[in-house]
Amino acid sequence: MYYLYLVIAVHFFAIQVSFSKLYQLKAGSTLRSILYFSFFCALTSVITFWALSGFQLDPIPPYSLLMGGLIGLAYFSLNLIGIKAISLGNMSLYSMFLMLGLMLLPFLYGRFFLEESVSIFQIIALGLLLIALILPAFKPGERKNRMLFYLLCVLVFMVNGFVGILTKMHQIQTSSISVLDFTVVIQMVTAGYSLIALLILGIVQAKKHTNGSVGNQMTIFSLFRQKTIIFILGFALFSSFGYMLQLLSAVHLPATVMYPIVTGGAVVLTTLAGRIFFREKLTTLAIISIVLAFIATILFAF
Repeated sequence: MYYLYLVIAVHFFAIQVSFSKLYQLKAGSTLRSILYFSFFCALTSVITFWALSGFQLDPIPPYSLLMGGLIGLAYFSLNLIGIKAISLGNMSLYSMFLMLGLMLLPFLYGRFFLEESVSIFQIIALGLLLIALILPAFKPGERKNRMLFYLLCVLVFMVNGFVGILTKMHQIQTSSISVLDFTVVIQMVTAGYSLIALLILGIVQAKKHTNGSVGNQMTIFSLFRQKTIIFILGFALFSSFGYMLQLLSAVHLPATVMYPIVTGGAVVLTTLAGRIFFREKLTTLAIISIVLAFIATILFAF
């Protein structure tokens, strides 16, 4: 049953990335449209997780508030970087960097700071991942967009890995707060950062409007008029319930089984979604990179 939950969660991840791509195609990748996406996704997640906890929120320890604030800032950054990245390149490569960061950096943290053991297969996997992460940099095409896309993917890799490390640190240090409550805190912080950024952007653009130098900008009414709010809600809900299914599986399945299934499955399904629904083309180097990442992910289980 729990393997089924995990398989469903992997499909949900591919769907959520597809929703973010649909939003980008419809709303563009301007700063305002990205901030709207970040705010309403976080707000939807807050309502969803709060409802799952019975609309109750226990007192939050200071340490959890600090870690929740840092993780919330990281998620806010991921929202900004992600929409821009998929406007420049393939969903498959973006999801590969996103998922590998969440798997690899916490693994290295566990090895060097928590003194967890490492097998020869995992050492081989690290080498394969290094090659897989470097190969996309040699993708042919316009150099400016190619290097910007690759830079954004590296940032996604680092930030999502940072999220994994902070989550692991928090769970090691304290168990006085439930996962649901902690997730609500994180998403509230993400929504807060997004709202503050929107207010600052509004003030700046209001001054430009006074000087007669502002162009057409997406408004909150555009989200509903263009039906882009559907893509936001789809992303947030599939992300929330996919995360819940992973939590249910984590109670009964070892991490060495979970991470390979989630990471490898997500990379493969996102690649298929990008090819089938968005007609994204993959270069030979990109295909090799994805295959190497998939093999390395499997090796991490040994």
